[in-house]
Amino acid sequence: MATYKGIQGYTVQKLSSDPPAEQSVGQLWYNSGTGAFKVGTEGAGSWAAGTAMNNVRAECAYARAGTLTAGLAIAGDAPGAGYLNICEEFDGSAWTERADLNTPRSGTGGLGTATAAMCISGNTTDDSNKCESYNGTTWTETGDIATKSQNIFGAGTTTAGLSASGSAGAAAQTFDGSTWTLINSVNSPRAAGGSVGLETTALIYSGGPPGVTTELYNGSTWSEQNDVNAARQQIGSGFGSPTAAMLAGGNTPGDSRMTECEIYDGTCWSETGDLSTGVRMGAGGGTTSSGFNAGGHPASAPPAETNACEIWTNPIYTIKTVTVS
Repeated sequence: MATYKGIQGYTVQKLSSDPPAEQSVGQLWYNSGTGAFKVGTEGAGSWAAGTAMNNVRAECAYARAGTLTAGLAIAGDAPGAGYLNICEEFDGSAWTERADLNTPRSGTGGLGTATAAMCISGNTTDDSNKCESYNGTTWTETGDIATKSQNIFGAGTTTAGLSASGSAGAAAQTFDGSTWTLINSVNSPRAAGGSVGLETTALIYSGGPPGVTTELYNGSTWSEQNDVNAARQQIGSGFGSPTAAMLAGGNTPGDSRMTECEIYDGTCWSETGDLSTGVRMGAGGGTTSSGFNAGGHPASAPPAETNACEIWTNPIYTIKTVTVS
């Protein structure tokens, strides 16, 4: 009988235990402890259940540059409670309440990190132009944006921020830590989509009316990029960077919650693993490798809110046993 070495020209290494899955992609070995051949594989990303937020809510702002282990969900609304000023920080496994906003609101824009964030505009019985800045301990009112609006696209930092479009139209503005300044408007006005990046390099995508448009800001002008694949508005969340962005969930043109997610590589959008439950207008943070999506209006009980959280991991590394006969 022919041997593997005879066919392939080399031997299979023998190991007493399996190596870490993420270090073994494409490798074949014999595990002498289990008496089985093993192979390391890399699969497509997927979502899994995470720890729920402490507070049920939707239409949150969130730290757009937050990470899986340092995310911030800001304000929102909840059944019976109306507008919220509650903020929660996520460390990847648990949610902890932090300092409250000064003004309860929903439909806000957000930017920054879990320890240096901004809440932009929103709905406080009417569209607002009020903004608040967070330093990791307290929220402080800061300069108003020029136009009252809600569901604004936000990017950048608390000292070099960017807001774009929203319910009031196409206007865009930059923030220097105290004052907002109008800049060139976006090409396609919309609201409640995804936004990532910095004041000088930012990406905004999707949003309502249900759309597929993606635009890149280079510090001066907006230019259209390749469209997302599935039209949607009021997305579940969007996070990442202008060259590696995530688009999770949303609402279809027919007002159905979406589980579909897409990843942007700086050129094109590609469909990826679905959320377990369709949701719109939640909070999120992270990268295209690891992130979270929390809260929002779920498909299971529209238009009620949820506190459910899902964790994104990409890729999924697995060690498989090779069967022989």
